Parts: sequence; structure tokens; C-alpha cells
Amino acid sequence: MSSTGASRPATTTRKPPLAALVIGIPIAIAIGQLILVLLFAWPTTRSAPHNVDLSLSAPAAIAKPLQAGIEKAMPGAFNFIAVPDDAAAKADVKDRTSYGGLSITELGAEVYTASAASAVVANVISQGLSAALHQAKPALPVKVVDLVPSTPEDPNGLIIIALIPLLITSLVAGGLIAFLIKSWPAKLASLGFFAIFSGLLATLAMQPILGGLSGGWFANALTLGLLCFAISSAMVGLKAIAGLPGIVIGVIFIFCAGFPFSGALSAPVMVPEPWGAIAQWFPAGAGNEALKSVSFFDGAAAWGHLWILIGWSLVAVVLTVIGTRLHSKDESALA
Repeated sequence: MSSTGASRPATTTRKPPLAALVIGIPIAIAIGQLILVLLFAWPTTRSAPHNVDLSLSAPAAIAKPLQAGIEKAMPGAFNFIAVPDDAAAKADVKDRTSYGGLSITELGAEVYTASAASAVVANVISQGLSAALHQAKPALPVKVVDLVPSTPEDPNGLIIIALIPLLITSLVAGGLIAFLIKSWPAKLASLGFFAIFSGLLATLAMQPILGGLSGGWFANALTLGLLCFAISSAMVGLKAIAGLPGIVIGVIFIFCAGFPFSGALSAPVMVPEPWGAIAQWFPAGAGNEALKSVSFFDGAAAWGHLWILIGWSLVAVVLTVIGTRLHSKDESALA
């Protein structure tokens, strides 16, 4: 007696028509290009100062008409913060409470900037305020002082463009670790090694070799390493929970949207509102501001941005552990 199993109908995979591929692939890629062009170009082409915090020390009789004159010349550009004296105006700039300061006495006016925070904003403050002051009081002497300049090797702060390759390589590293390493302890170990080596080597390039960073070398390396870990671990966590769509989501939100709106190449206050502020909750924005604070401002205002990176990292680790364990259980059940 022979037993035979019921024959299963052969399944055939239908390939899409050649014409659909010939036309569909270019159209899909062109639409993707359009979206990327809009995401990267729109914040730049609409760049303008929006409520830039500016500490103002001036006699009451001068302060109000001066603010009105500046507001008329540059509507919505500045948010004035009254401070008691010249020292307070300087302290706000050095502590990153304000992007700039303005101190007016009977002898003249001093405009304070911090090009290390943003060379673009420093230029807007120095030129805009100087022009407004000359228009309001033509005889008033005006002096511009850069309290926290960028390094002599990189006076315009262009070293921050290095964030682009850091973001891309961190996304790639996270994707490779997510696909090639199976166990969650090994994934986390690999992410840790990547963060350490990335932080050290990136700082080596950006500080002693190119001279674009200042401050403590080790602190800069920790900041950059944390940024790389936050991004790469997010990719691993999203892949563990959502599979390939998780990787796509990570690339879209972390790089395609997160970086252009972060204001990394200018300043968050130069990005159309409220997108510049929202982007600071993503790794590119938080990492950019944290690095500037650590490198040039002795860590002033750094912790808020560092905690955002730490938060991304912790959530990513949890997602990695949960997602990997669930995937392992599913595979065991199917075995």
C-alpha cells in the first residue's frame, strides 16, 4: 500500500510587464528626487532670522524706540531680552542664552555676537543691528565684538558640514548591523564599538587635523560618539521592530527630514517656524547644537541636547532587545 500526498498546484510568480518597469522605475525615482529636493532646498531658500534671542542693555528712554526701529527694519527677526547691564548681555551670549547682545551707553553701542554658535546669525546680528542703529542714531558709535569666535583655521564654522558624512555612515552602519548580526547582545556590542571608533576618528579629523573644533578633545569625541550611536542604534531598533520598512522610516526622519530642518549649516532660528525647533528633537539637530556647546562654550546649554541623544539611544536599545527576542521566538515556533 503506497501513500501519496495531495499534489499542490505549482505557484508561479508573475513578473511585471517590461513596459511597467521601463516607465515605472524612472517615475518612482524622479518623484523621490522631487521630495528630496524640496526637503533640502526649501529650508535653505526660505532662510531668514525668526525671533533670534538678543539680550539688550539700554536706558529705558532709548530701548523702546530702538526696539521699534529695529522691528520696523527687520520684522520678526529678533526677540529682545532685557538685561540690567553690559556684563549681563555678555554673559547671556557666552552661556548660549542669547545668540547676541546689544549694550548702549552714552558713549556708544556695542553689538555682541558668537560666530561659533552660528556664523550666519552672527552676520545677521552685526549687519542688521549696525544698520538699524545708524539709521536711528547716525552719530552713535557702533562696535561689533565677537565674544565666542570659531577657530582661526575655520573662521566661518564650516566644519559642521562634516555632520553629513557622519549621519550617512551612521545610517549605513546601523543598517548593516541590523541585517548581518542576529543576537541582540552582539548588535549592541557592535553599536558600541562603532560609536567609540567613530567618535575618536571623527574628532581626530575635525579637531587636530582640520582645526575646526575647539575645547576638550575627549569631550568632543564623546559627543560625536553619542550622536553616531543614537543614529545607528535607531536604525537597528527600527529594523528589529518593523523590518525593512523600519529602515526606510529611519532614513526619512533622521536624514531626509531631520538634517535639512535642523539648521545645522546655519541655525535653527534661520529655518522657517516651527520646523527648526521641531528638528532639534532629532539626532542631527541635537547633535549639532550639543557639539557647538561642548566645543566652544564650555558645555553651556549642552545637556538638553545631550539628553535628547541619550533618549534616542535608550529607546533604540529597548526596541532592539524586544524586536530581536520576538523575532527569535517566531523563528523557533516555525522550526
